[in-house]
Amino acid sequence: MYAFVSIHGSPPLQLLVDTGAPVHSICERVAAELGLVADGTILFRDYARNERHQPTVRVDSMRVGPLELRDFDLVIVPNKRDARVDGVLGMLGLREGTMTLDLTSGTMSISDAPLSPDAEGVMPFRTTHDQKILIPMRLSNRGGIERVFWATLDTGHNSSLLLNPTSTLECLDRSRLAYRAQAVGVHGEPWTAAYFPTYGPVRIGGIAYEGVVAGANQASNNIGVGMLEGCRVRIDWDSKLVQIVRNDGATRLVSCESLGFFAMHEDPDGYRASVIPGSVPQQLGLTHRQIVTRINGEEIDSRFDMTRMWPVPADAAGVEVEYFDPVTGETGAVVVPID
Repeated sequence: MYAFVSIHGSPPLQLLVDTGAPVHSICERVAAELGLVADGTILFRDYARNERHQPTVRVDSMRVGPLELRDFDLVIVPNKRDARVDGVLGMLGLREGTMTLDLTSGTMSISDAPLSPDAEGVMPFRTTHDQKILIPMRLSNRGGIERVFWATLDTGHNSSLLLNPTSTLECLDRSRLAYRAQAVGVHGEPWTAAYFPTYGPVRIGGIAYEGVVAGANQASNNIGVGMLEGCRVRIDWDSKLVQIVRNDGATRLVSCESLGFFAMHEDPDGYRASVIPGSVPQQLGLTHRQIVTRINGEEIDSRFDMTRMWPVPADAAGVEVEYFDPVTGETGAVVVPID
């Protein structure tokens, strides 16, 4: 999710909205274009525990919608691989009243409307020494007992869930590696994170996420946009309350991997499922040759790719996948049990 900002009256810059960033930053390319020269430093630490002193520059003003932030230090970071990213919009100067982030419409607003602690999906949050937001999440251990862990609400991270060593040991099935992924630390060097299935649902507020895989042994617990897509997030800084609800009202979501698909791929004929060898859907007869038409009665589209969670009824025992075979012309359906 991006916000358009102007620094010293510049043309609009596109900054990534990051609830896990206490300060604002721009990349070196933008600093050069605006003629901003570093005049200080700040110590940064990433999820791989790398540390580095990043240059900063004092700016007179930055406009964010109707807000004008004045006289603060802006961090200068290395250029991003994605040229659309001009920097990061952190929480500095935005902790007034109630902030609403709608990750469906891509809109952000700040108002003085307080949150009620009794409203749907509302939970208390804590802040760290650098004002990061920590919200409670419930994870199941090996014995199926739920424990509460605090995690950073991090809209600047594209993973679903990263876990620190304590929660990793209790709540991840380390005997089943799902995949490995690479990220780039503040030093510009890649580091590898291993992802493993959680023992049970991940519960955040009133939403249960089933079949989630999580990155292991990070420096902290982090909830990224993989779990927040389709949600409306409201942060009441005054009352230290946060609300997370799905815009479609769903309270139960299931991940692609837990159903036995690597991904859904679009081609000229429609959407095909990359079925994991030996998985339940393959055993039931679903192959990559067939075109998937509906999931749980809904017409297939890009919502059902591997980077998203699918809403399912609260009492559903499985997910129905309807398909047709373009070679034989036959149609069929399989019901995949929810793991």
